[in-house]
Amino acid sequence: MIVMLIVRLITAWSFQSLLGVICKTLIKCVEPIAQLIVIMCMMCCIFAVWGNVLVGWRSETSASLSLAIEVRVRVMSGLGRLAQDF
Repeated sequence: MIVMLIVRLITAWSFQSLLGVICKTLIKCVEPIAQLIVIMCMMCCIFAVWGNVLVGWRSETSASLSLAIEVRVRVMSGLGRLAQDF
C-alpha cells in the first residue's frame, strides 16, 4: 500500500521540470536497487545458515534458523550489534 502511494506520488511529480529529472532518475534506478535488495537478502540467509551450522551449538541466537535469520537481518540493517550474538 505504501509502495503504491510512493509510486503514485513520484508519477504525479514527474510532470514538473525540476522534480521530473529526479523522478525519472528514481524510476530508472528501481531495477538495480531491487537486485541489490535481493542479493542482500540472499547474503543474510547464507550468513544465518552459516551461523546456525557453525556456532548454533554454543550460541542461543544461532540455535534455530529463524532466530539466526532475525539476528542477521538486525545486524545487516544496523539495528543490532554483532557482539550480542556471542
